[in-house]
Amino acid sequence: MFNAVISSSPTPLFLFGMKRAESLIGSPVYSQGWFRRDIMPWMDLIQLEAVDGTVVNSYHRFWTFLLGGSKISLGIFLGLFLLDLLLNN
Repeated sequence: MFNAVISSSPTPLFLFGMKRAESLIGSPVYSQGWFRRDIMPWMDLIQLEAVDGTVVNSYHRFWTFLLGGSKISLGIFLGLFLLDLLLNN
């Protein structure tokens, strides 16, 4: 048994923590995802299934894609906005 940091967006983790995490503490679970080795091991969790049948899906790939796309769009917007400011002054 090991402890791993589960990576995802803050909003879904907060909602998961509010609704379902307490019932899973101390329960044996099966996890599906990618285990990452770095300075600190962590896991991109896809699905967590408790022995009692409780299933938690993570959708980390969706949130990562959405967050990454938003950051790229913001970077392009800010870059064009700042370029326009520099050229017009």
